[in-house]
Amino acid sequence: MSSPALLSDALAPICRAIELDGYVTHHEVDGDTLIFSVEPGSDACEDCLSPKPVLNRMLEQTLAKADLHMAVHINYPGEAARGQQFRRSS
Repeated sequence: MSSPALLSDALAPICRAIELDGYVTHHEVDGDTLIFSVEPGSDACEDCLSPKPVLNRMLEQTLAKADLHMAVHINYPGEAARGQQFRRSS
């Protein structure tokens, strides 16, 4: 398994890009699955959020580059969330 710091470092560029569009990102690991959640902030750009398949591909590639092998589950605004505890990405 991976360290939380390694995972956070790997995800940081993606999180920053999404957050620049007014969203808040959270992530946690549940077993061998990354649960990546996106929630709208007060100034979220609805048209700026990438389609889930695009974000999924970006996350999978980022994890592979960091030698972090896990499945990816994405929660988008308006969807029932999987996972119980979330950490704010930085």
